[in-house]
Amino acid sequence: MKKIRLLMVTFGLLLTIISSGQTTLTFRLTNPSIDFAAGTNYLNFDIEVKSSSLGSYLFSGQANLNFNTSVLSSNPVDWFAVSKGSLLAGNYPNPVQLTGVKYPSFTPSVTGSVFNLAWGANAALVNQSPSSTYFNQVLDTWQPVATVTVKIINSDLGVAGISFVTSSMDAQEFYQASAGVRGNYTVAYSNDMSNLFVGRVYSAAFGWTQVGGGTAWTTALNTSVYDGTAILPIPSITGSPANASAIRIHSGATLGIPSTGQLTATSIENNTANGLAIQSDATGTGSLIVGSVTGLTGTAVAQRYMTTGAWHQVSPPLVGQPIANFLTANDNVASSGSNRAMINYVTSTNAWSPFYTNSSGGTFAAGQGYMMRSGTNTVVNFGGVVTTGSPGLNLSGAGDTGWNLIGNPFTSAISLNDLADATNGFMHINAGSLDASNVGVYFWNQGTGVYDVINNATGSAQYATLGQAFFVKSIANNAAISFPAAMQVHQNGVVLKSGNAYPEIKLIAANDGKNASTSIKFIDGTTKGLDPGYDAGIFKLDASVSLYTKLVEDNGVQFMLQCLPNSDISKIIIPVGIDSKTGGQVVFSAELINMPSDAKVILEDKLLKTFTDLSKNDYTVTIAANSSITERFQIHTSYLTTGTTTDLAFEKLSAYAYRNIEIRLKGTVSAGAVATLYDVQGRTILVKILEGSNLNIIPTPNIRTGIYMLSVNDHGKVTGFKIPVAE
Repeated sequence: MKKIRLLMVTFGLLLTIISSGQTTLTFRLTNPSIDFAAGTNYLNFDIEVKSSSLGSYLFSGQANLNFNTSVLSSNPVDWFAVSKGSLLAGNYPNPVQLTGVKYPSFTPSVTGSVFNLAWGANAALVNQSPSSTYFNQVLDTWQPVATVTVKIINSDLGVAGISFVTSSMDAQEFYQASAGVRGNYTVAYSNDMSNLFVGRVYSAAFGWTQVGGGTAWTTALNTSVYDGTAILPIPSITGSPANASAIRIHSGATLGIPSTGQLTATSIENNTANGLAIQSDATGTGSLIVGSVTGLTGTAVAQRYMTTGAWHQVSPPLVGQPIANFLTANDNVASSGSNRAMINYVTSTNAWSPFYTNSSGGTFAAGQGYMMRSGTNTVVNFGGVVTTGSPGLNLSGAGDTGWNLIGNPFTSAISLNDLADATNGFMHINAGSLDASNVGVYFWNQGTGVYDVINNATGSAQYATLGQAFFVKSIANNAAISFPAAMQVHQNGVVLKSGNAYPEIKLIAANDGKNASTSIKFIDGTTKGLDPGYDAGIFKLDASVSLYTKLVEDNGVQFMLQCLPNSDISKIIIPVGIDSKTGGQVVFSAELINMPSDAKVILEDKLLKTFTDLSKNDYTVTIAANSSITERFQIHTSYLTTGTTTDLAFEKLSAYAYRNIEIRLKGTVSAGAVATLYDVQGRTILVKILEGSNLNIIPTPNIRTGIYMLSVNDHGKVTGFKIPVAE
């Protein structure tokens, strides 16, 4: 967009002041707003003045406003000037309009690209002594002189440069020291409307105004926050962000983005320390996506809400703040003595660092992750500079020492998996830098006390919100991680959560008051071997108990998430491993998520030769301390229509019908054992000679739906099962 300086004020103030001594008068332009009437937009602003001392009286003067005729109308009928306030009331009692009847002492005019506003005292008062009898005193606080209104003919051309020309402001002018006597005084200028954007304006006096009327923010407009504390409006369209092109936060002004707010902007020029504030509360965190941020003195503040008594993985959303400064400013980060509840992760040793203190060195950088704990339900405040562009970092280590705690560097959420963004999502962009068995992000789940993994198998679009950190595992030392700007999305809530779109078995082990879990998901297109971005190796940091599976086609890695073809849901056997420091009683259970209603999950204990239907019952077993058991347990999956029937006098057996296709007999039988299937009328349906194996498949092609009896005769030892069969 072509930027053109819209207004240049040549405030050549030919002023006469009645005063008792040398006085400085300071003028400014202020209170910008945009009016929308009858399909036309008008820019309004005030001329104000104050004196360096009391005892001065405004006598006469003029303002020359040099403007851009491509943006503001040059037609005299489109310019208006109205005297304002009490300052001119004594000399200029009648407000005037350029096209109306002009009071002789208040004369506006337009010549080419210059608007002139002149005022003068009644000629009969020229020789009067300084007095409030005839004149109004200029106070030492700002007073309005006049309001100027002009028609906007094109707001798309960009910048409005409403400013004083200093060479016209610092000349020596005249004042009247006593009746009929003239001397000199000084004219100065103060904060003006330099580089005001006329698309959308915020001022403390008028709030938000914009071209076209209303404050919908559906259209990206140039936007000025002129003075005061502006809060981003929430668009009336649910889920729609507020849009802006260039935003200028003028010196002394601030712009706040509430916890439910979403702002997309091309650029921000921030001219105020802490002039940009992103807010957070228990419901969510404000979101900002911006192409660039500039400004001589401007910095930002971004909040992150944290619940009390819980550890949070945190990534600073702003850069450049010294860590000591952050901790000193945030008393709500828990403390014990000089130690503060903030640590980082040392990749080379697979351990947490010592606690930070208020005198710790270091500066927050883009993408760095930390663990942090608050003492109350509250927010912590980060200060610094907004990260823009496409930042990056290098991971350290590989193999067992390849875990790195990194995080979202932006002031918005980022997309993580392919369901969120198959082109710019974190995993899609960075998969080649991650260990093939661990392509995903691992985040701390305070509720369960374990790490959960987010990857393409999660089953829903996943995002890391502002301030969210997570673990990744490097494929090699110095592997590059990038965060392209296109990765950013607006998500205000706490959005790292599990998705349940795919059939899933969540196997849980409870031991010594702690839980560990591992998941098996059935997804079309995955394999029995390694599927990068779907299978996820276990992260065992500080775990006293770990539960995992091995791939059906084992690659030597322990997995906290294994994905298998959906077609194998009825016939797969999956090795299960468990590590326990304390040993003792372990209780296995399972959650079946989106599994077919007739699916069963059988846990086999090969040492004790037991089969337990975890869809109905838990399984309890005792293991030794410091155990690492990898070959004892395995999961069998089936579409089944009955539970386990067991003859406790013999080895435990179980039988399940896989719809009307086959019956599976699990448990040890001798070679030559005979299985006979009967219908409810006692008729023999089939006879099968069994193998000496823990699993025998008895084909039942196309038998009718109904109840059947299965008898297993193992050389005189007979076990019977009642088996419902459904198609």
